[in-house]
Amino acid sequence: MSSLVGFDIRALLASEVVAAAAGLTLVWSGVAWQAAVAAALIVVLAGTVAIKRHSPARWLALGGRWPWSRRKVMGAALPAPVDTGFDGAVVGVRLHAGTLTSMIAVAGSSYTPTFLERTRTASTTNTVPMSVLAPLVDQFGLAVSIEVVSAGRRRALMGIYAALYEKIIGTRPVAGQRRTWLILRVDVVKSIQGLASRKSLFAAMAAATERCARQLDEAGCRARPCTADDLIEAEKLLLGPGSTEVEDRWSHIQSAAGSVATYVVQAKDLRERPIDRLWIMRANAVAHSVHLKPTETGPQMAVSVRIETVQHKDFDVPAVFSRIPGEQARALRAARASAEDVPHLEYVPAVDLNLHAGPSGVLLGRTVEDKTPFLLPLTDPLRSTSVSVAANPTLVRQIVLRAEGTGERIAIYTPNPMAWANVGRSSRIWIAPSPHTKPPGPVTMIVADGVEAPVIAASTVITVEPVLAASEVQARHTAAGTADQRVDVSITEHDNNQLTVGTQSESWMIEPVYYADEANFLNEPSYA
Repeated sequence: MSSLVGFDIRALLASEVVAAAAGLTLVWSGVAWQAAVAAALIVVLAGTVAIKRHSPARWLALGGRWPWSRRKVMGAALPAPVDTGFDGAVVGVRLHAGTLTSMIAVAGSSYTPTFLERTRTASTTNTVPMSVLAPLVDQFGLAVSIEVVSAGRRRALMGIYAALYEKIIGTRPVAGQRRTWLILRVDVVKSIQGLASRKSLFAAMAAATERCARQLDEAGCRARPCTADDLIEAEKLLLGPGSTEVEDRWSHIQSAAGSVATYVVQAKDLRERPIDRLWIMRANAVAHSVHLKPTETGPQMAVSVRIETVQHKDFDVPAVFSRIPGEQARALRAARASAEDVPHLEYVPAVDLNLHAGPSGVLLGRTVEDKTPFLLPLTDPLRSTSVSVAANPTLVRQIVLRAEGTGERIAIYTPNPMAWANVGRSSRIWIAPSPHTKPPGPVTMIVADGVEAPVIAASTVITVEPVLAASEVQARHTAAGTADQRVDVSITEHDNNQLTVGTQSESWMIEPVYYADEANFLNEPSYA
């Protein structure tokens, strides 16, 4: 119910019973029957007339409980998940309050580009196939609720380049960092008939989880069941600041790191508003969940959104969001693989929402013909990535700088550190003083410019190649998009100010895009 005032038919019977008891008590106490009837009517209205989803009685109950629970947001610790084997896979399964839960990490397709359309939408083929997931809410007698949750941020929170990168991507739906999981829930009581013939509750849940992951895999969307350790780590990421000491502030959850608030997307807007538009919002982090559940008429879905900001009061809440005052703690607890769910979800028949599975990637340029911005991920959640860049030094530095803008932590190894001096002003980029020096902290990306890449734990290694002769450029252009390419991603500059970007399955011809404000970081005085 998204209107201001409504009627809660579910509370009618209970309200009538309480009203009748109150009226009879007053009459027996000698109160005039007219006053008793009026009092009974007030009780019925207080219990059934809903103002912003709740009756006055419910608001009083929430308000009375809130002062005592505001510092106990997360409640009791959840039971530890148990690793359960099934068909060669290991699945972490938790039993909490009569509900079996598990998680699946969704990686999607590797190195898939995103195109930023003029309509302020993002286009990519790296999506979660809802048409595959929706039928899986009913698995051989198991009623499986599936939550598809994507969490990340538009750009790096820190670093002197981050604000400029925000300006470059503008009001377009971009996710510099984004990961996707499925949270599966099975109510034991509702699925008792389907569970009765299974070896064990945990084995049944592991089988349902593995089946979901396998069907996503077969549809071209890579997915892996989470082990118990994976599940716990994913929960920490999804809780964000909520995983630390927090306080319920009625409209949001507050911690030393910032605020977290959960909202419900109104049902009437689910079909009309592309879900990728949520990534336009200026926030520290965004997490949106598509909740699928089985019903007698078929799968239904609802959408909730969790927003992290520095100050809650500074966030302009979109009109399509419904607030959940007084129940933010419950909504935050629902981010875990537990029996709890987000309150007041508004369900509609399930449709495909075009859910992007991974990050948008790094802005590498724009298409030659229609000048559409072109982004490509230079990382992969399932394996290390090798990138080869053969281009002029300014373009190489631009690619590395923009990777930092998406949130990567980068170590640069080069015999010419002065060439990278301006890039190295960012706190997220470290320039090695020698080829054998280890970074002062963990990094996600290594750049080897004129030296051999050191053996350091990082998800991506970028090797800088010298600008190639015409014949060598043609050879790399021919190999791009085929299994003959020896790296995961190649970026090759042509003499006509164009680039070939290639993976081992596709290639694209794009042109670089320079912004004047980037000049100070690229050792260039200005751009025309």
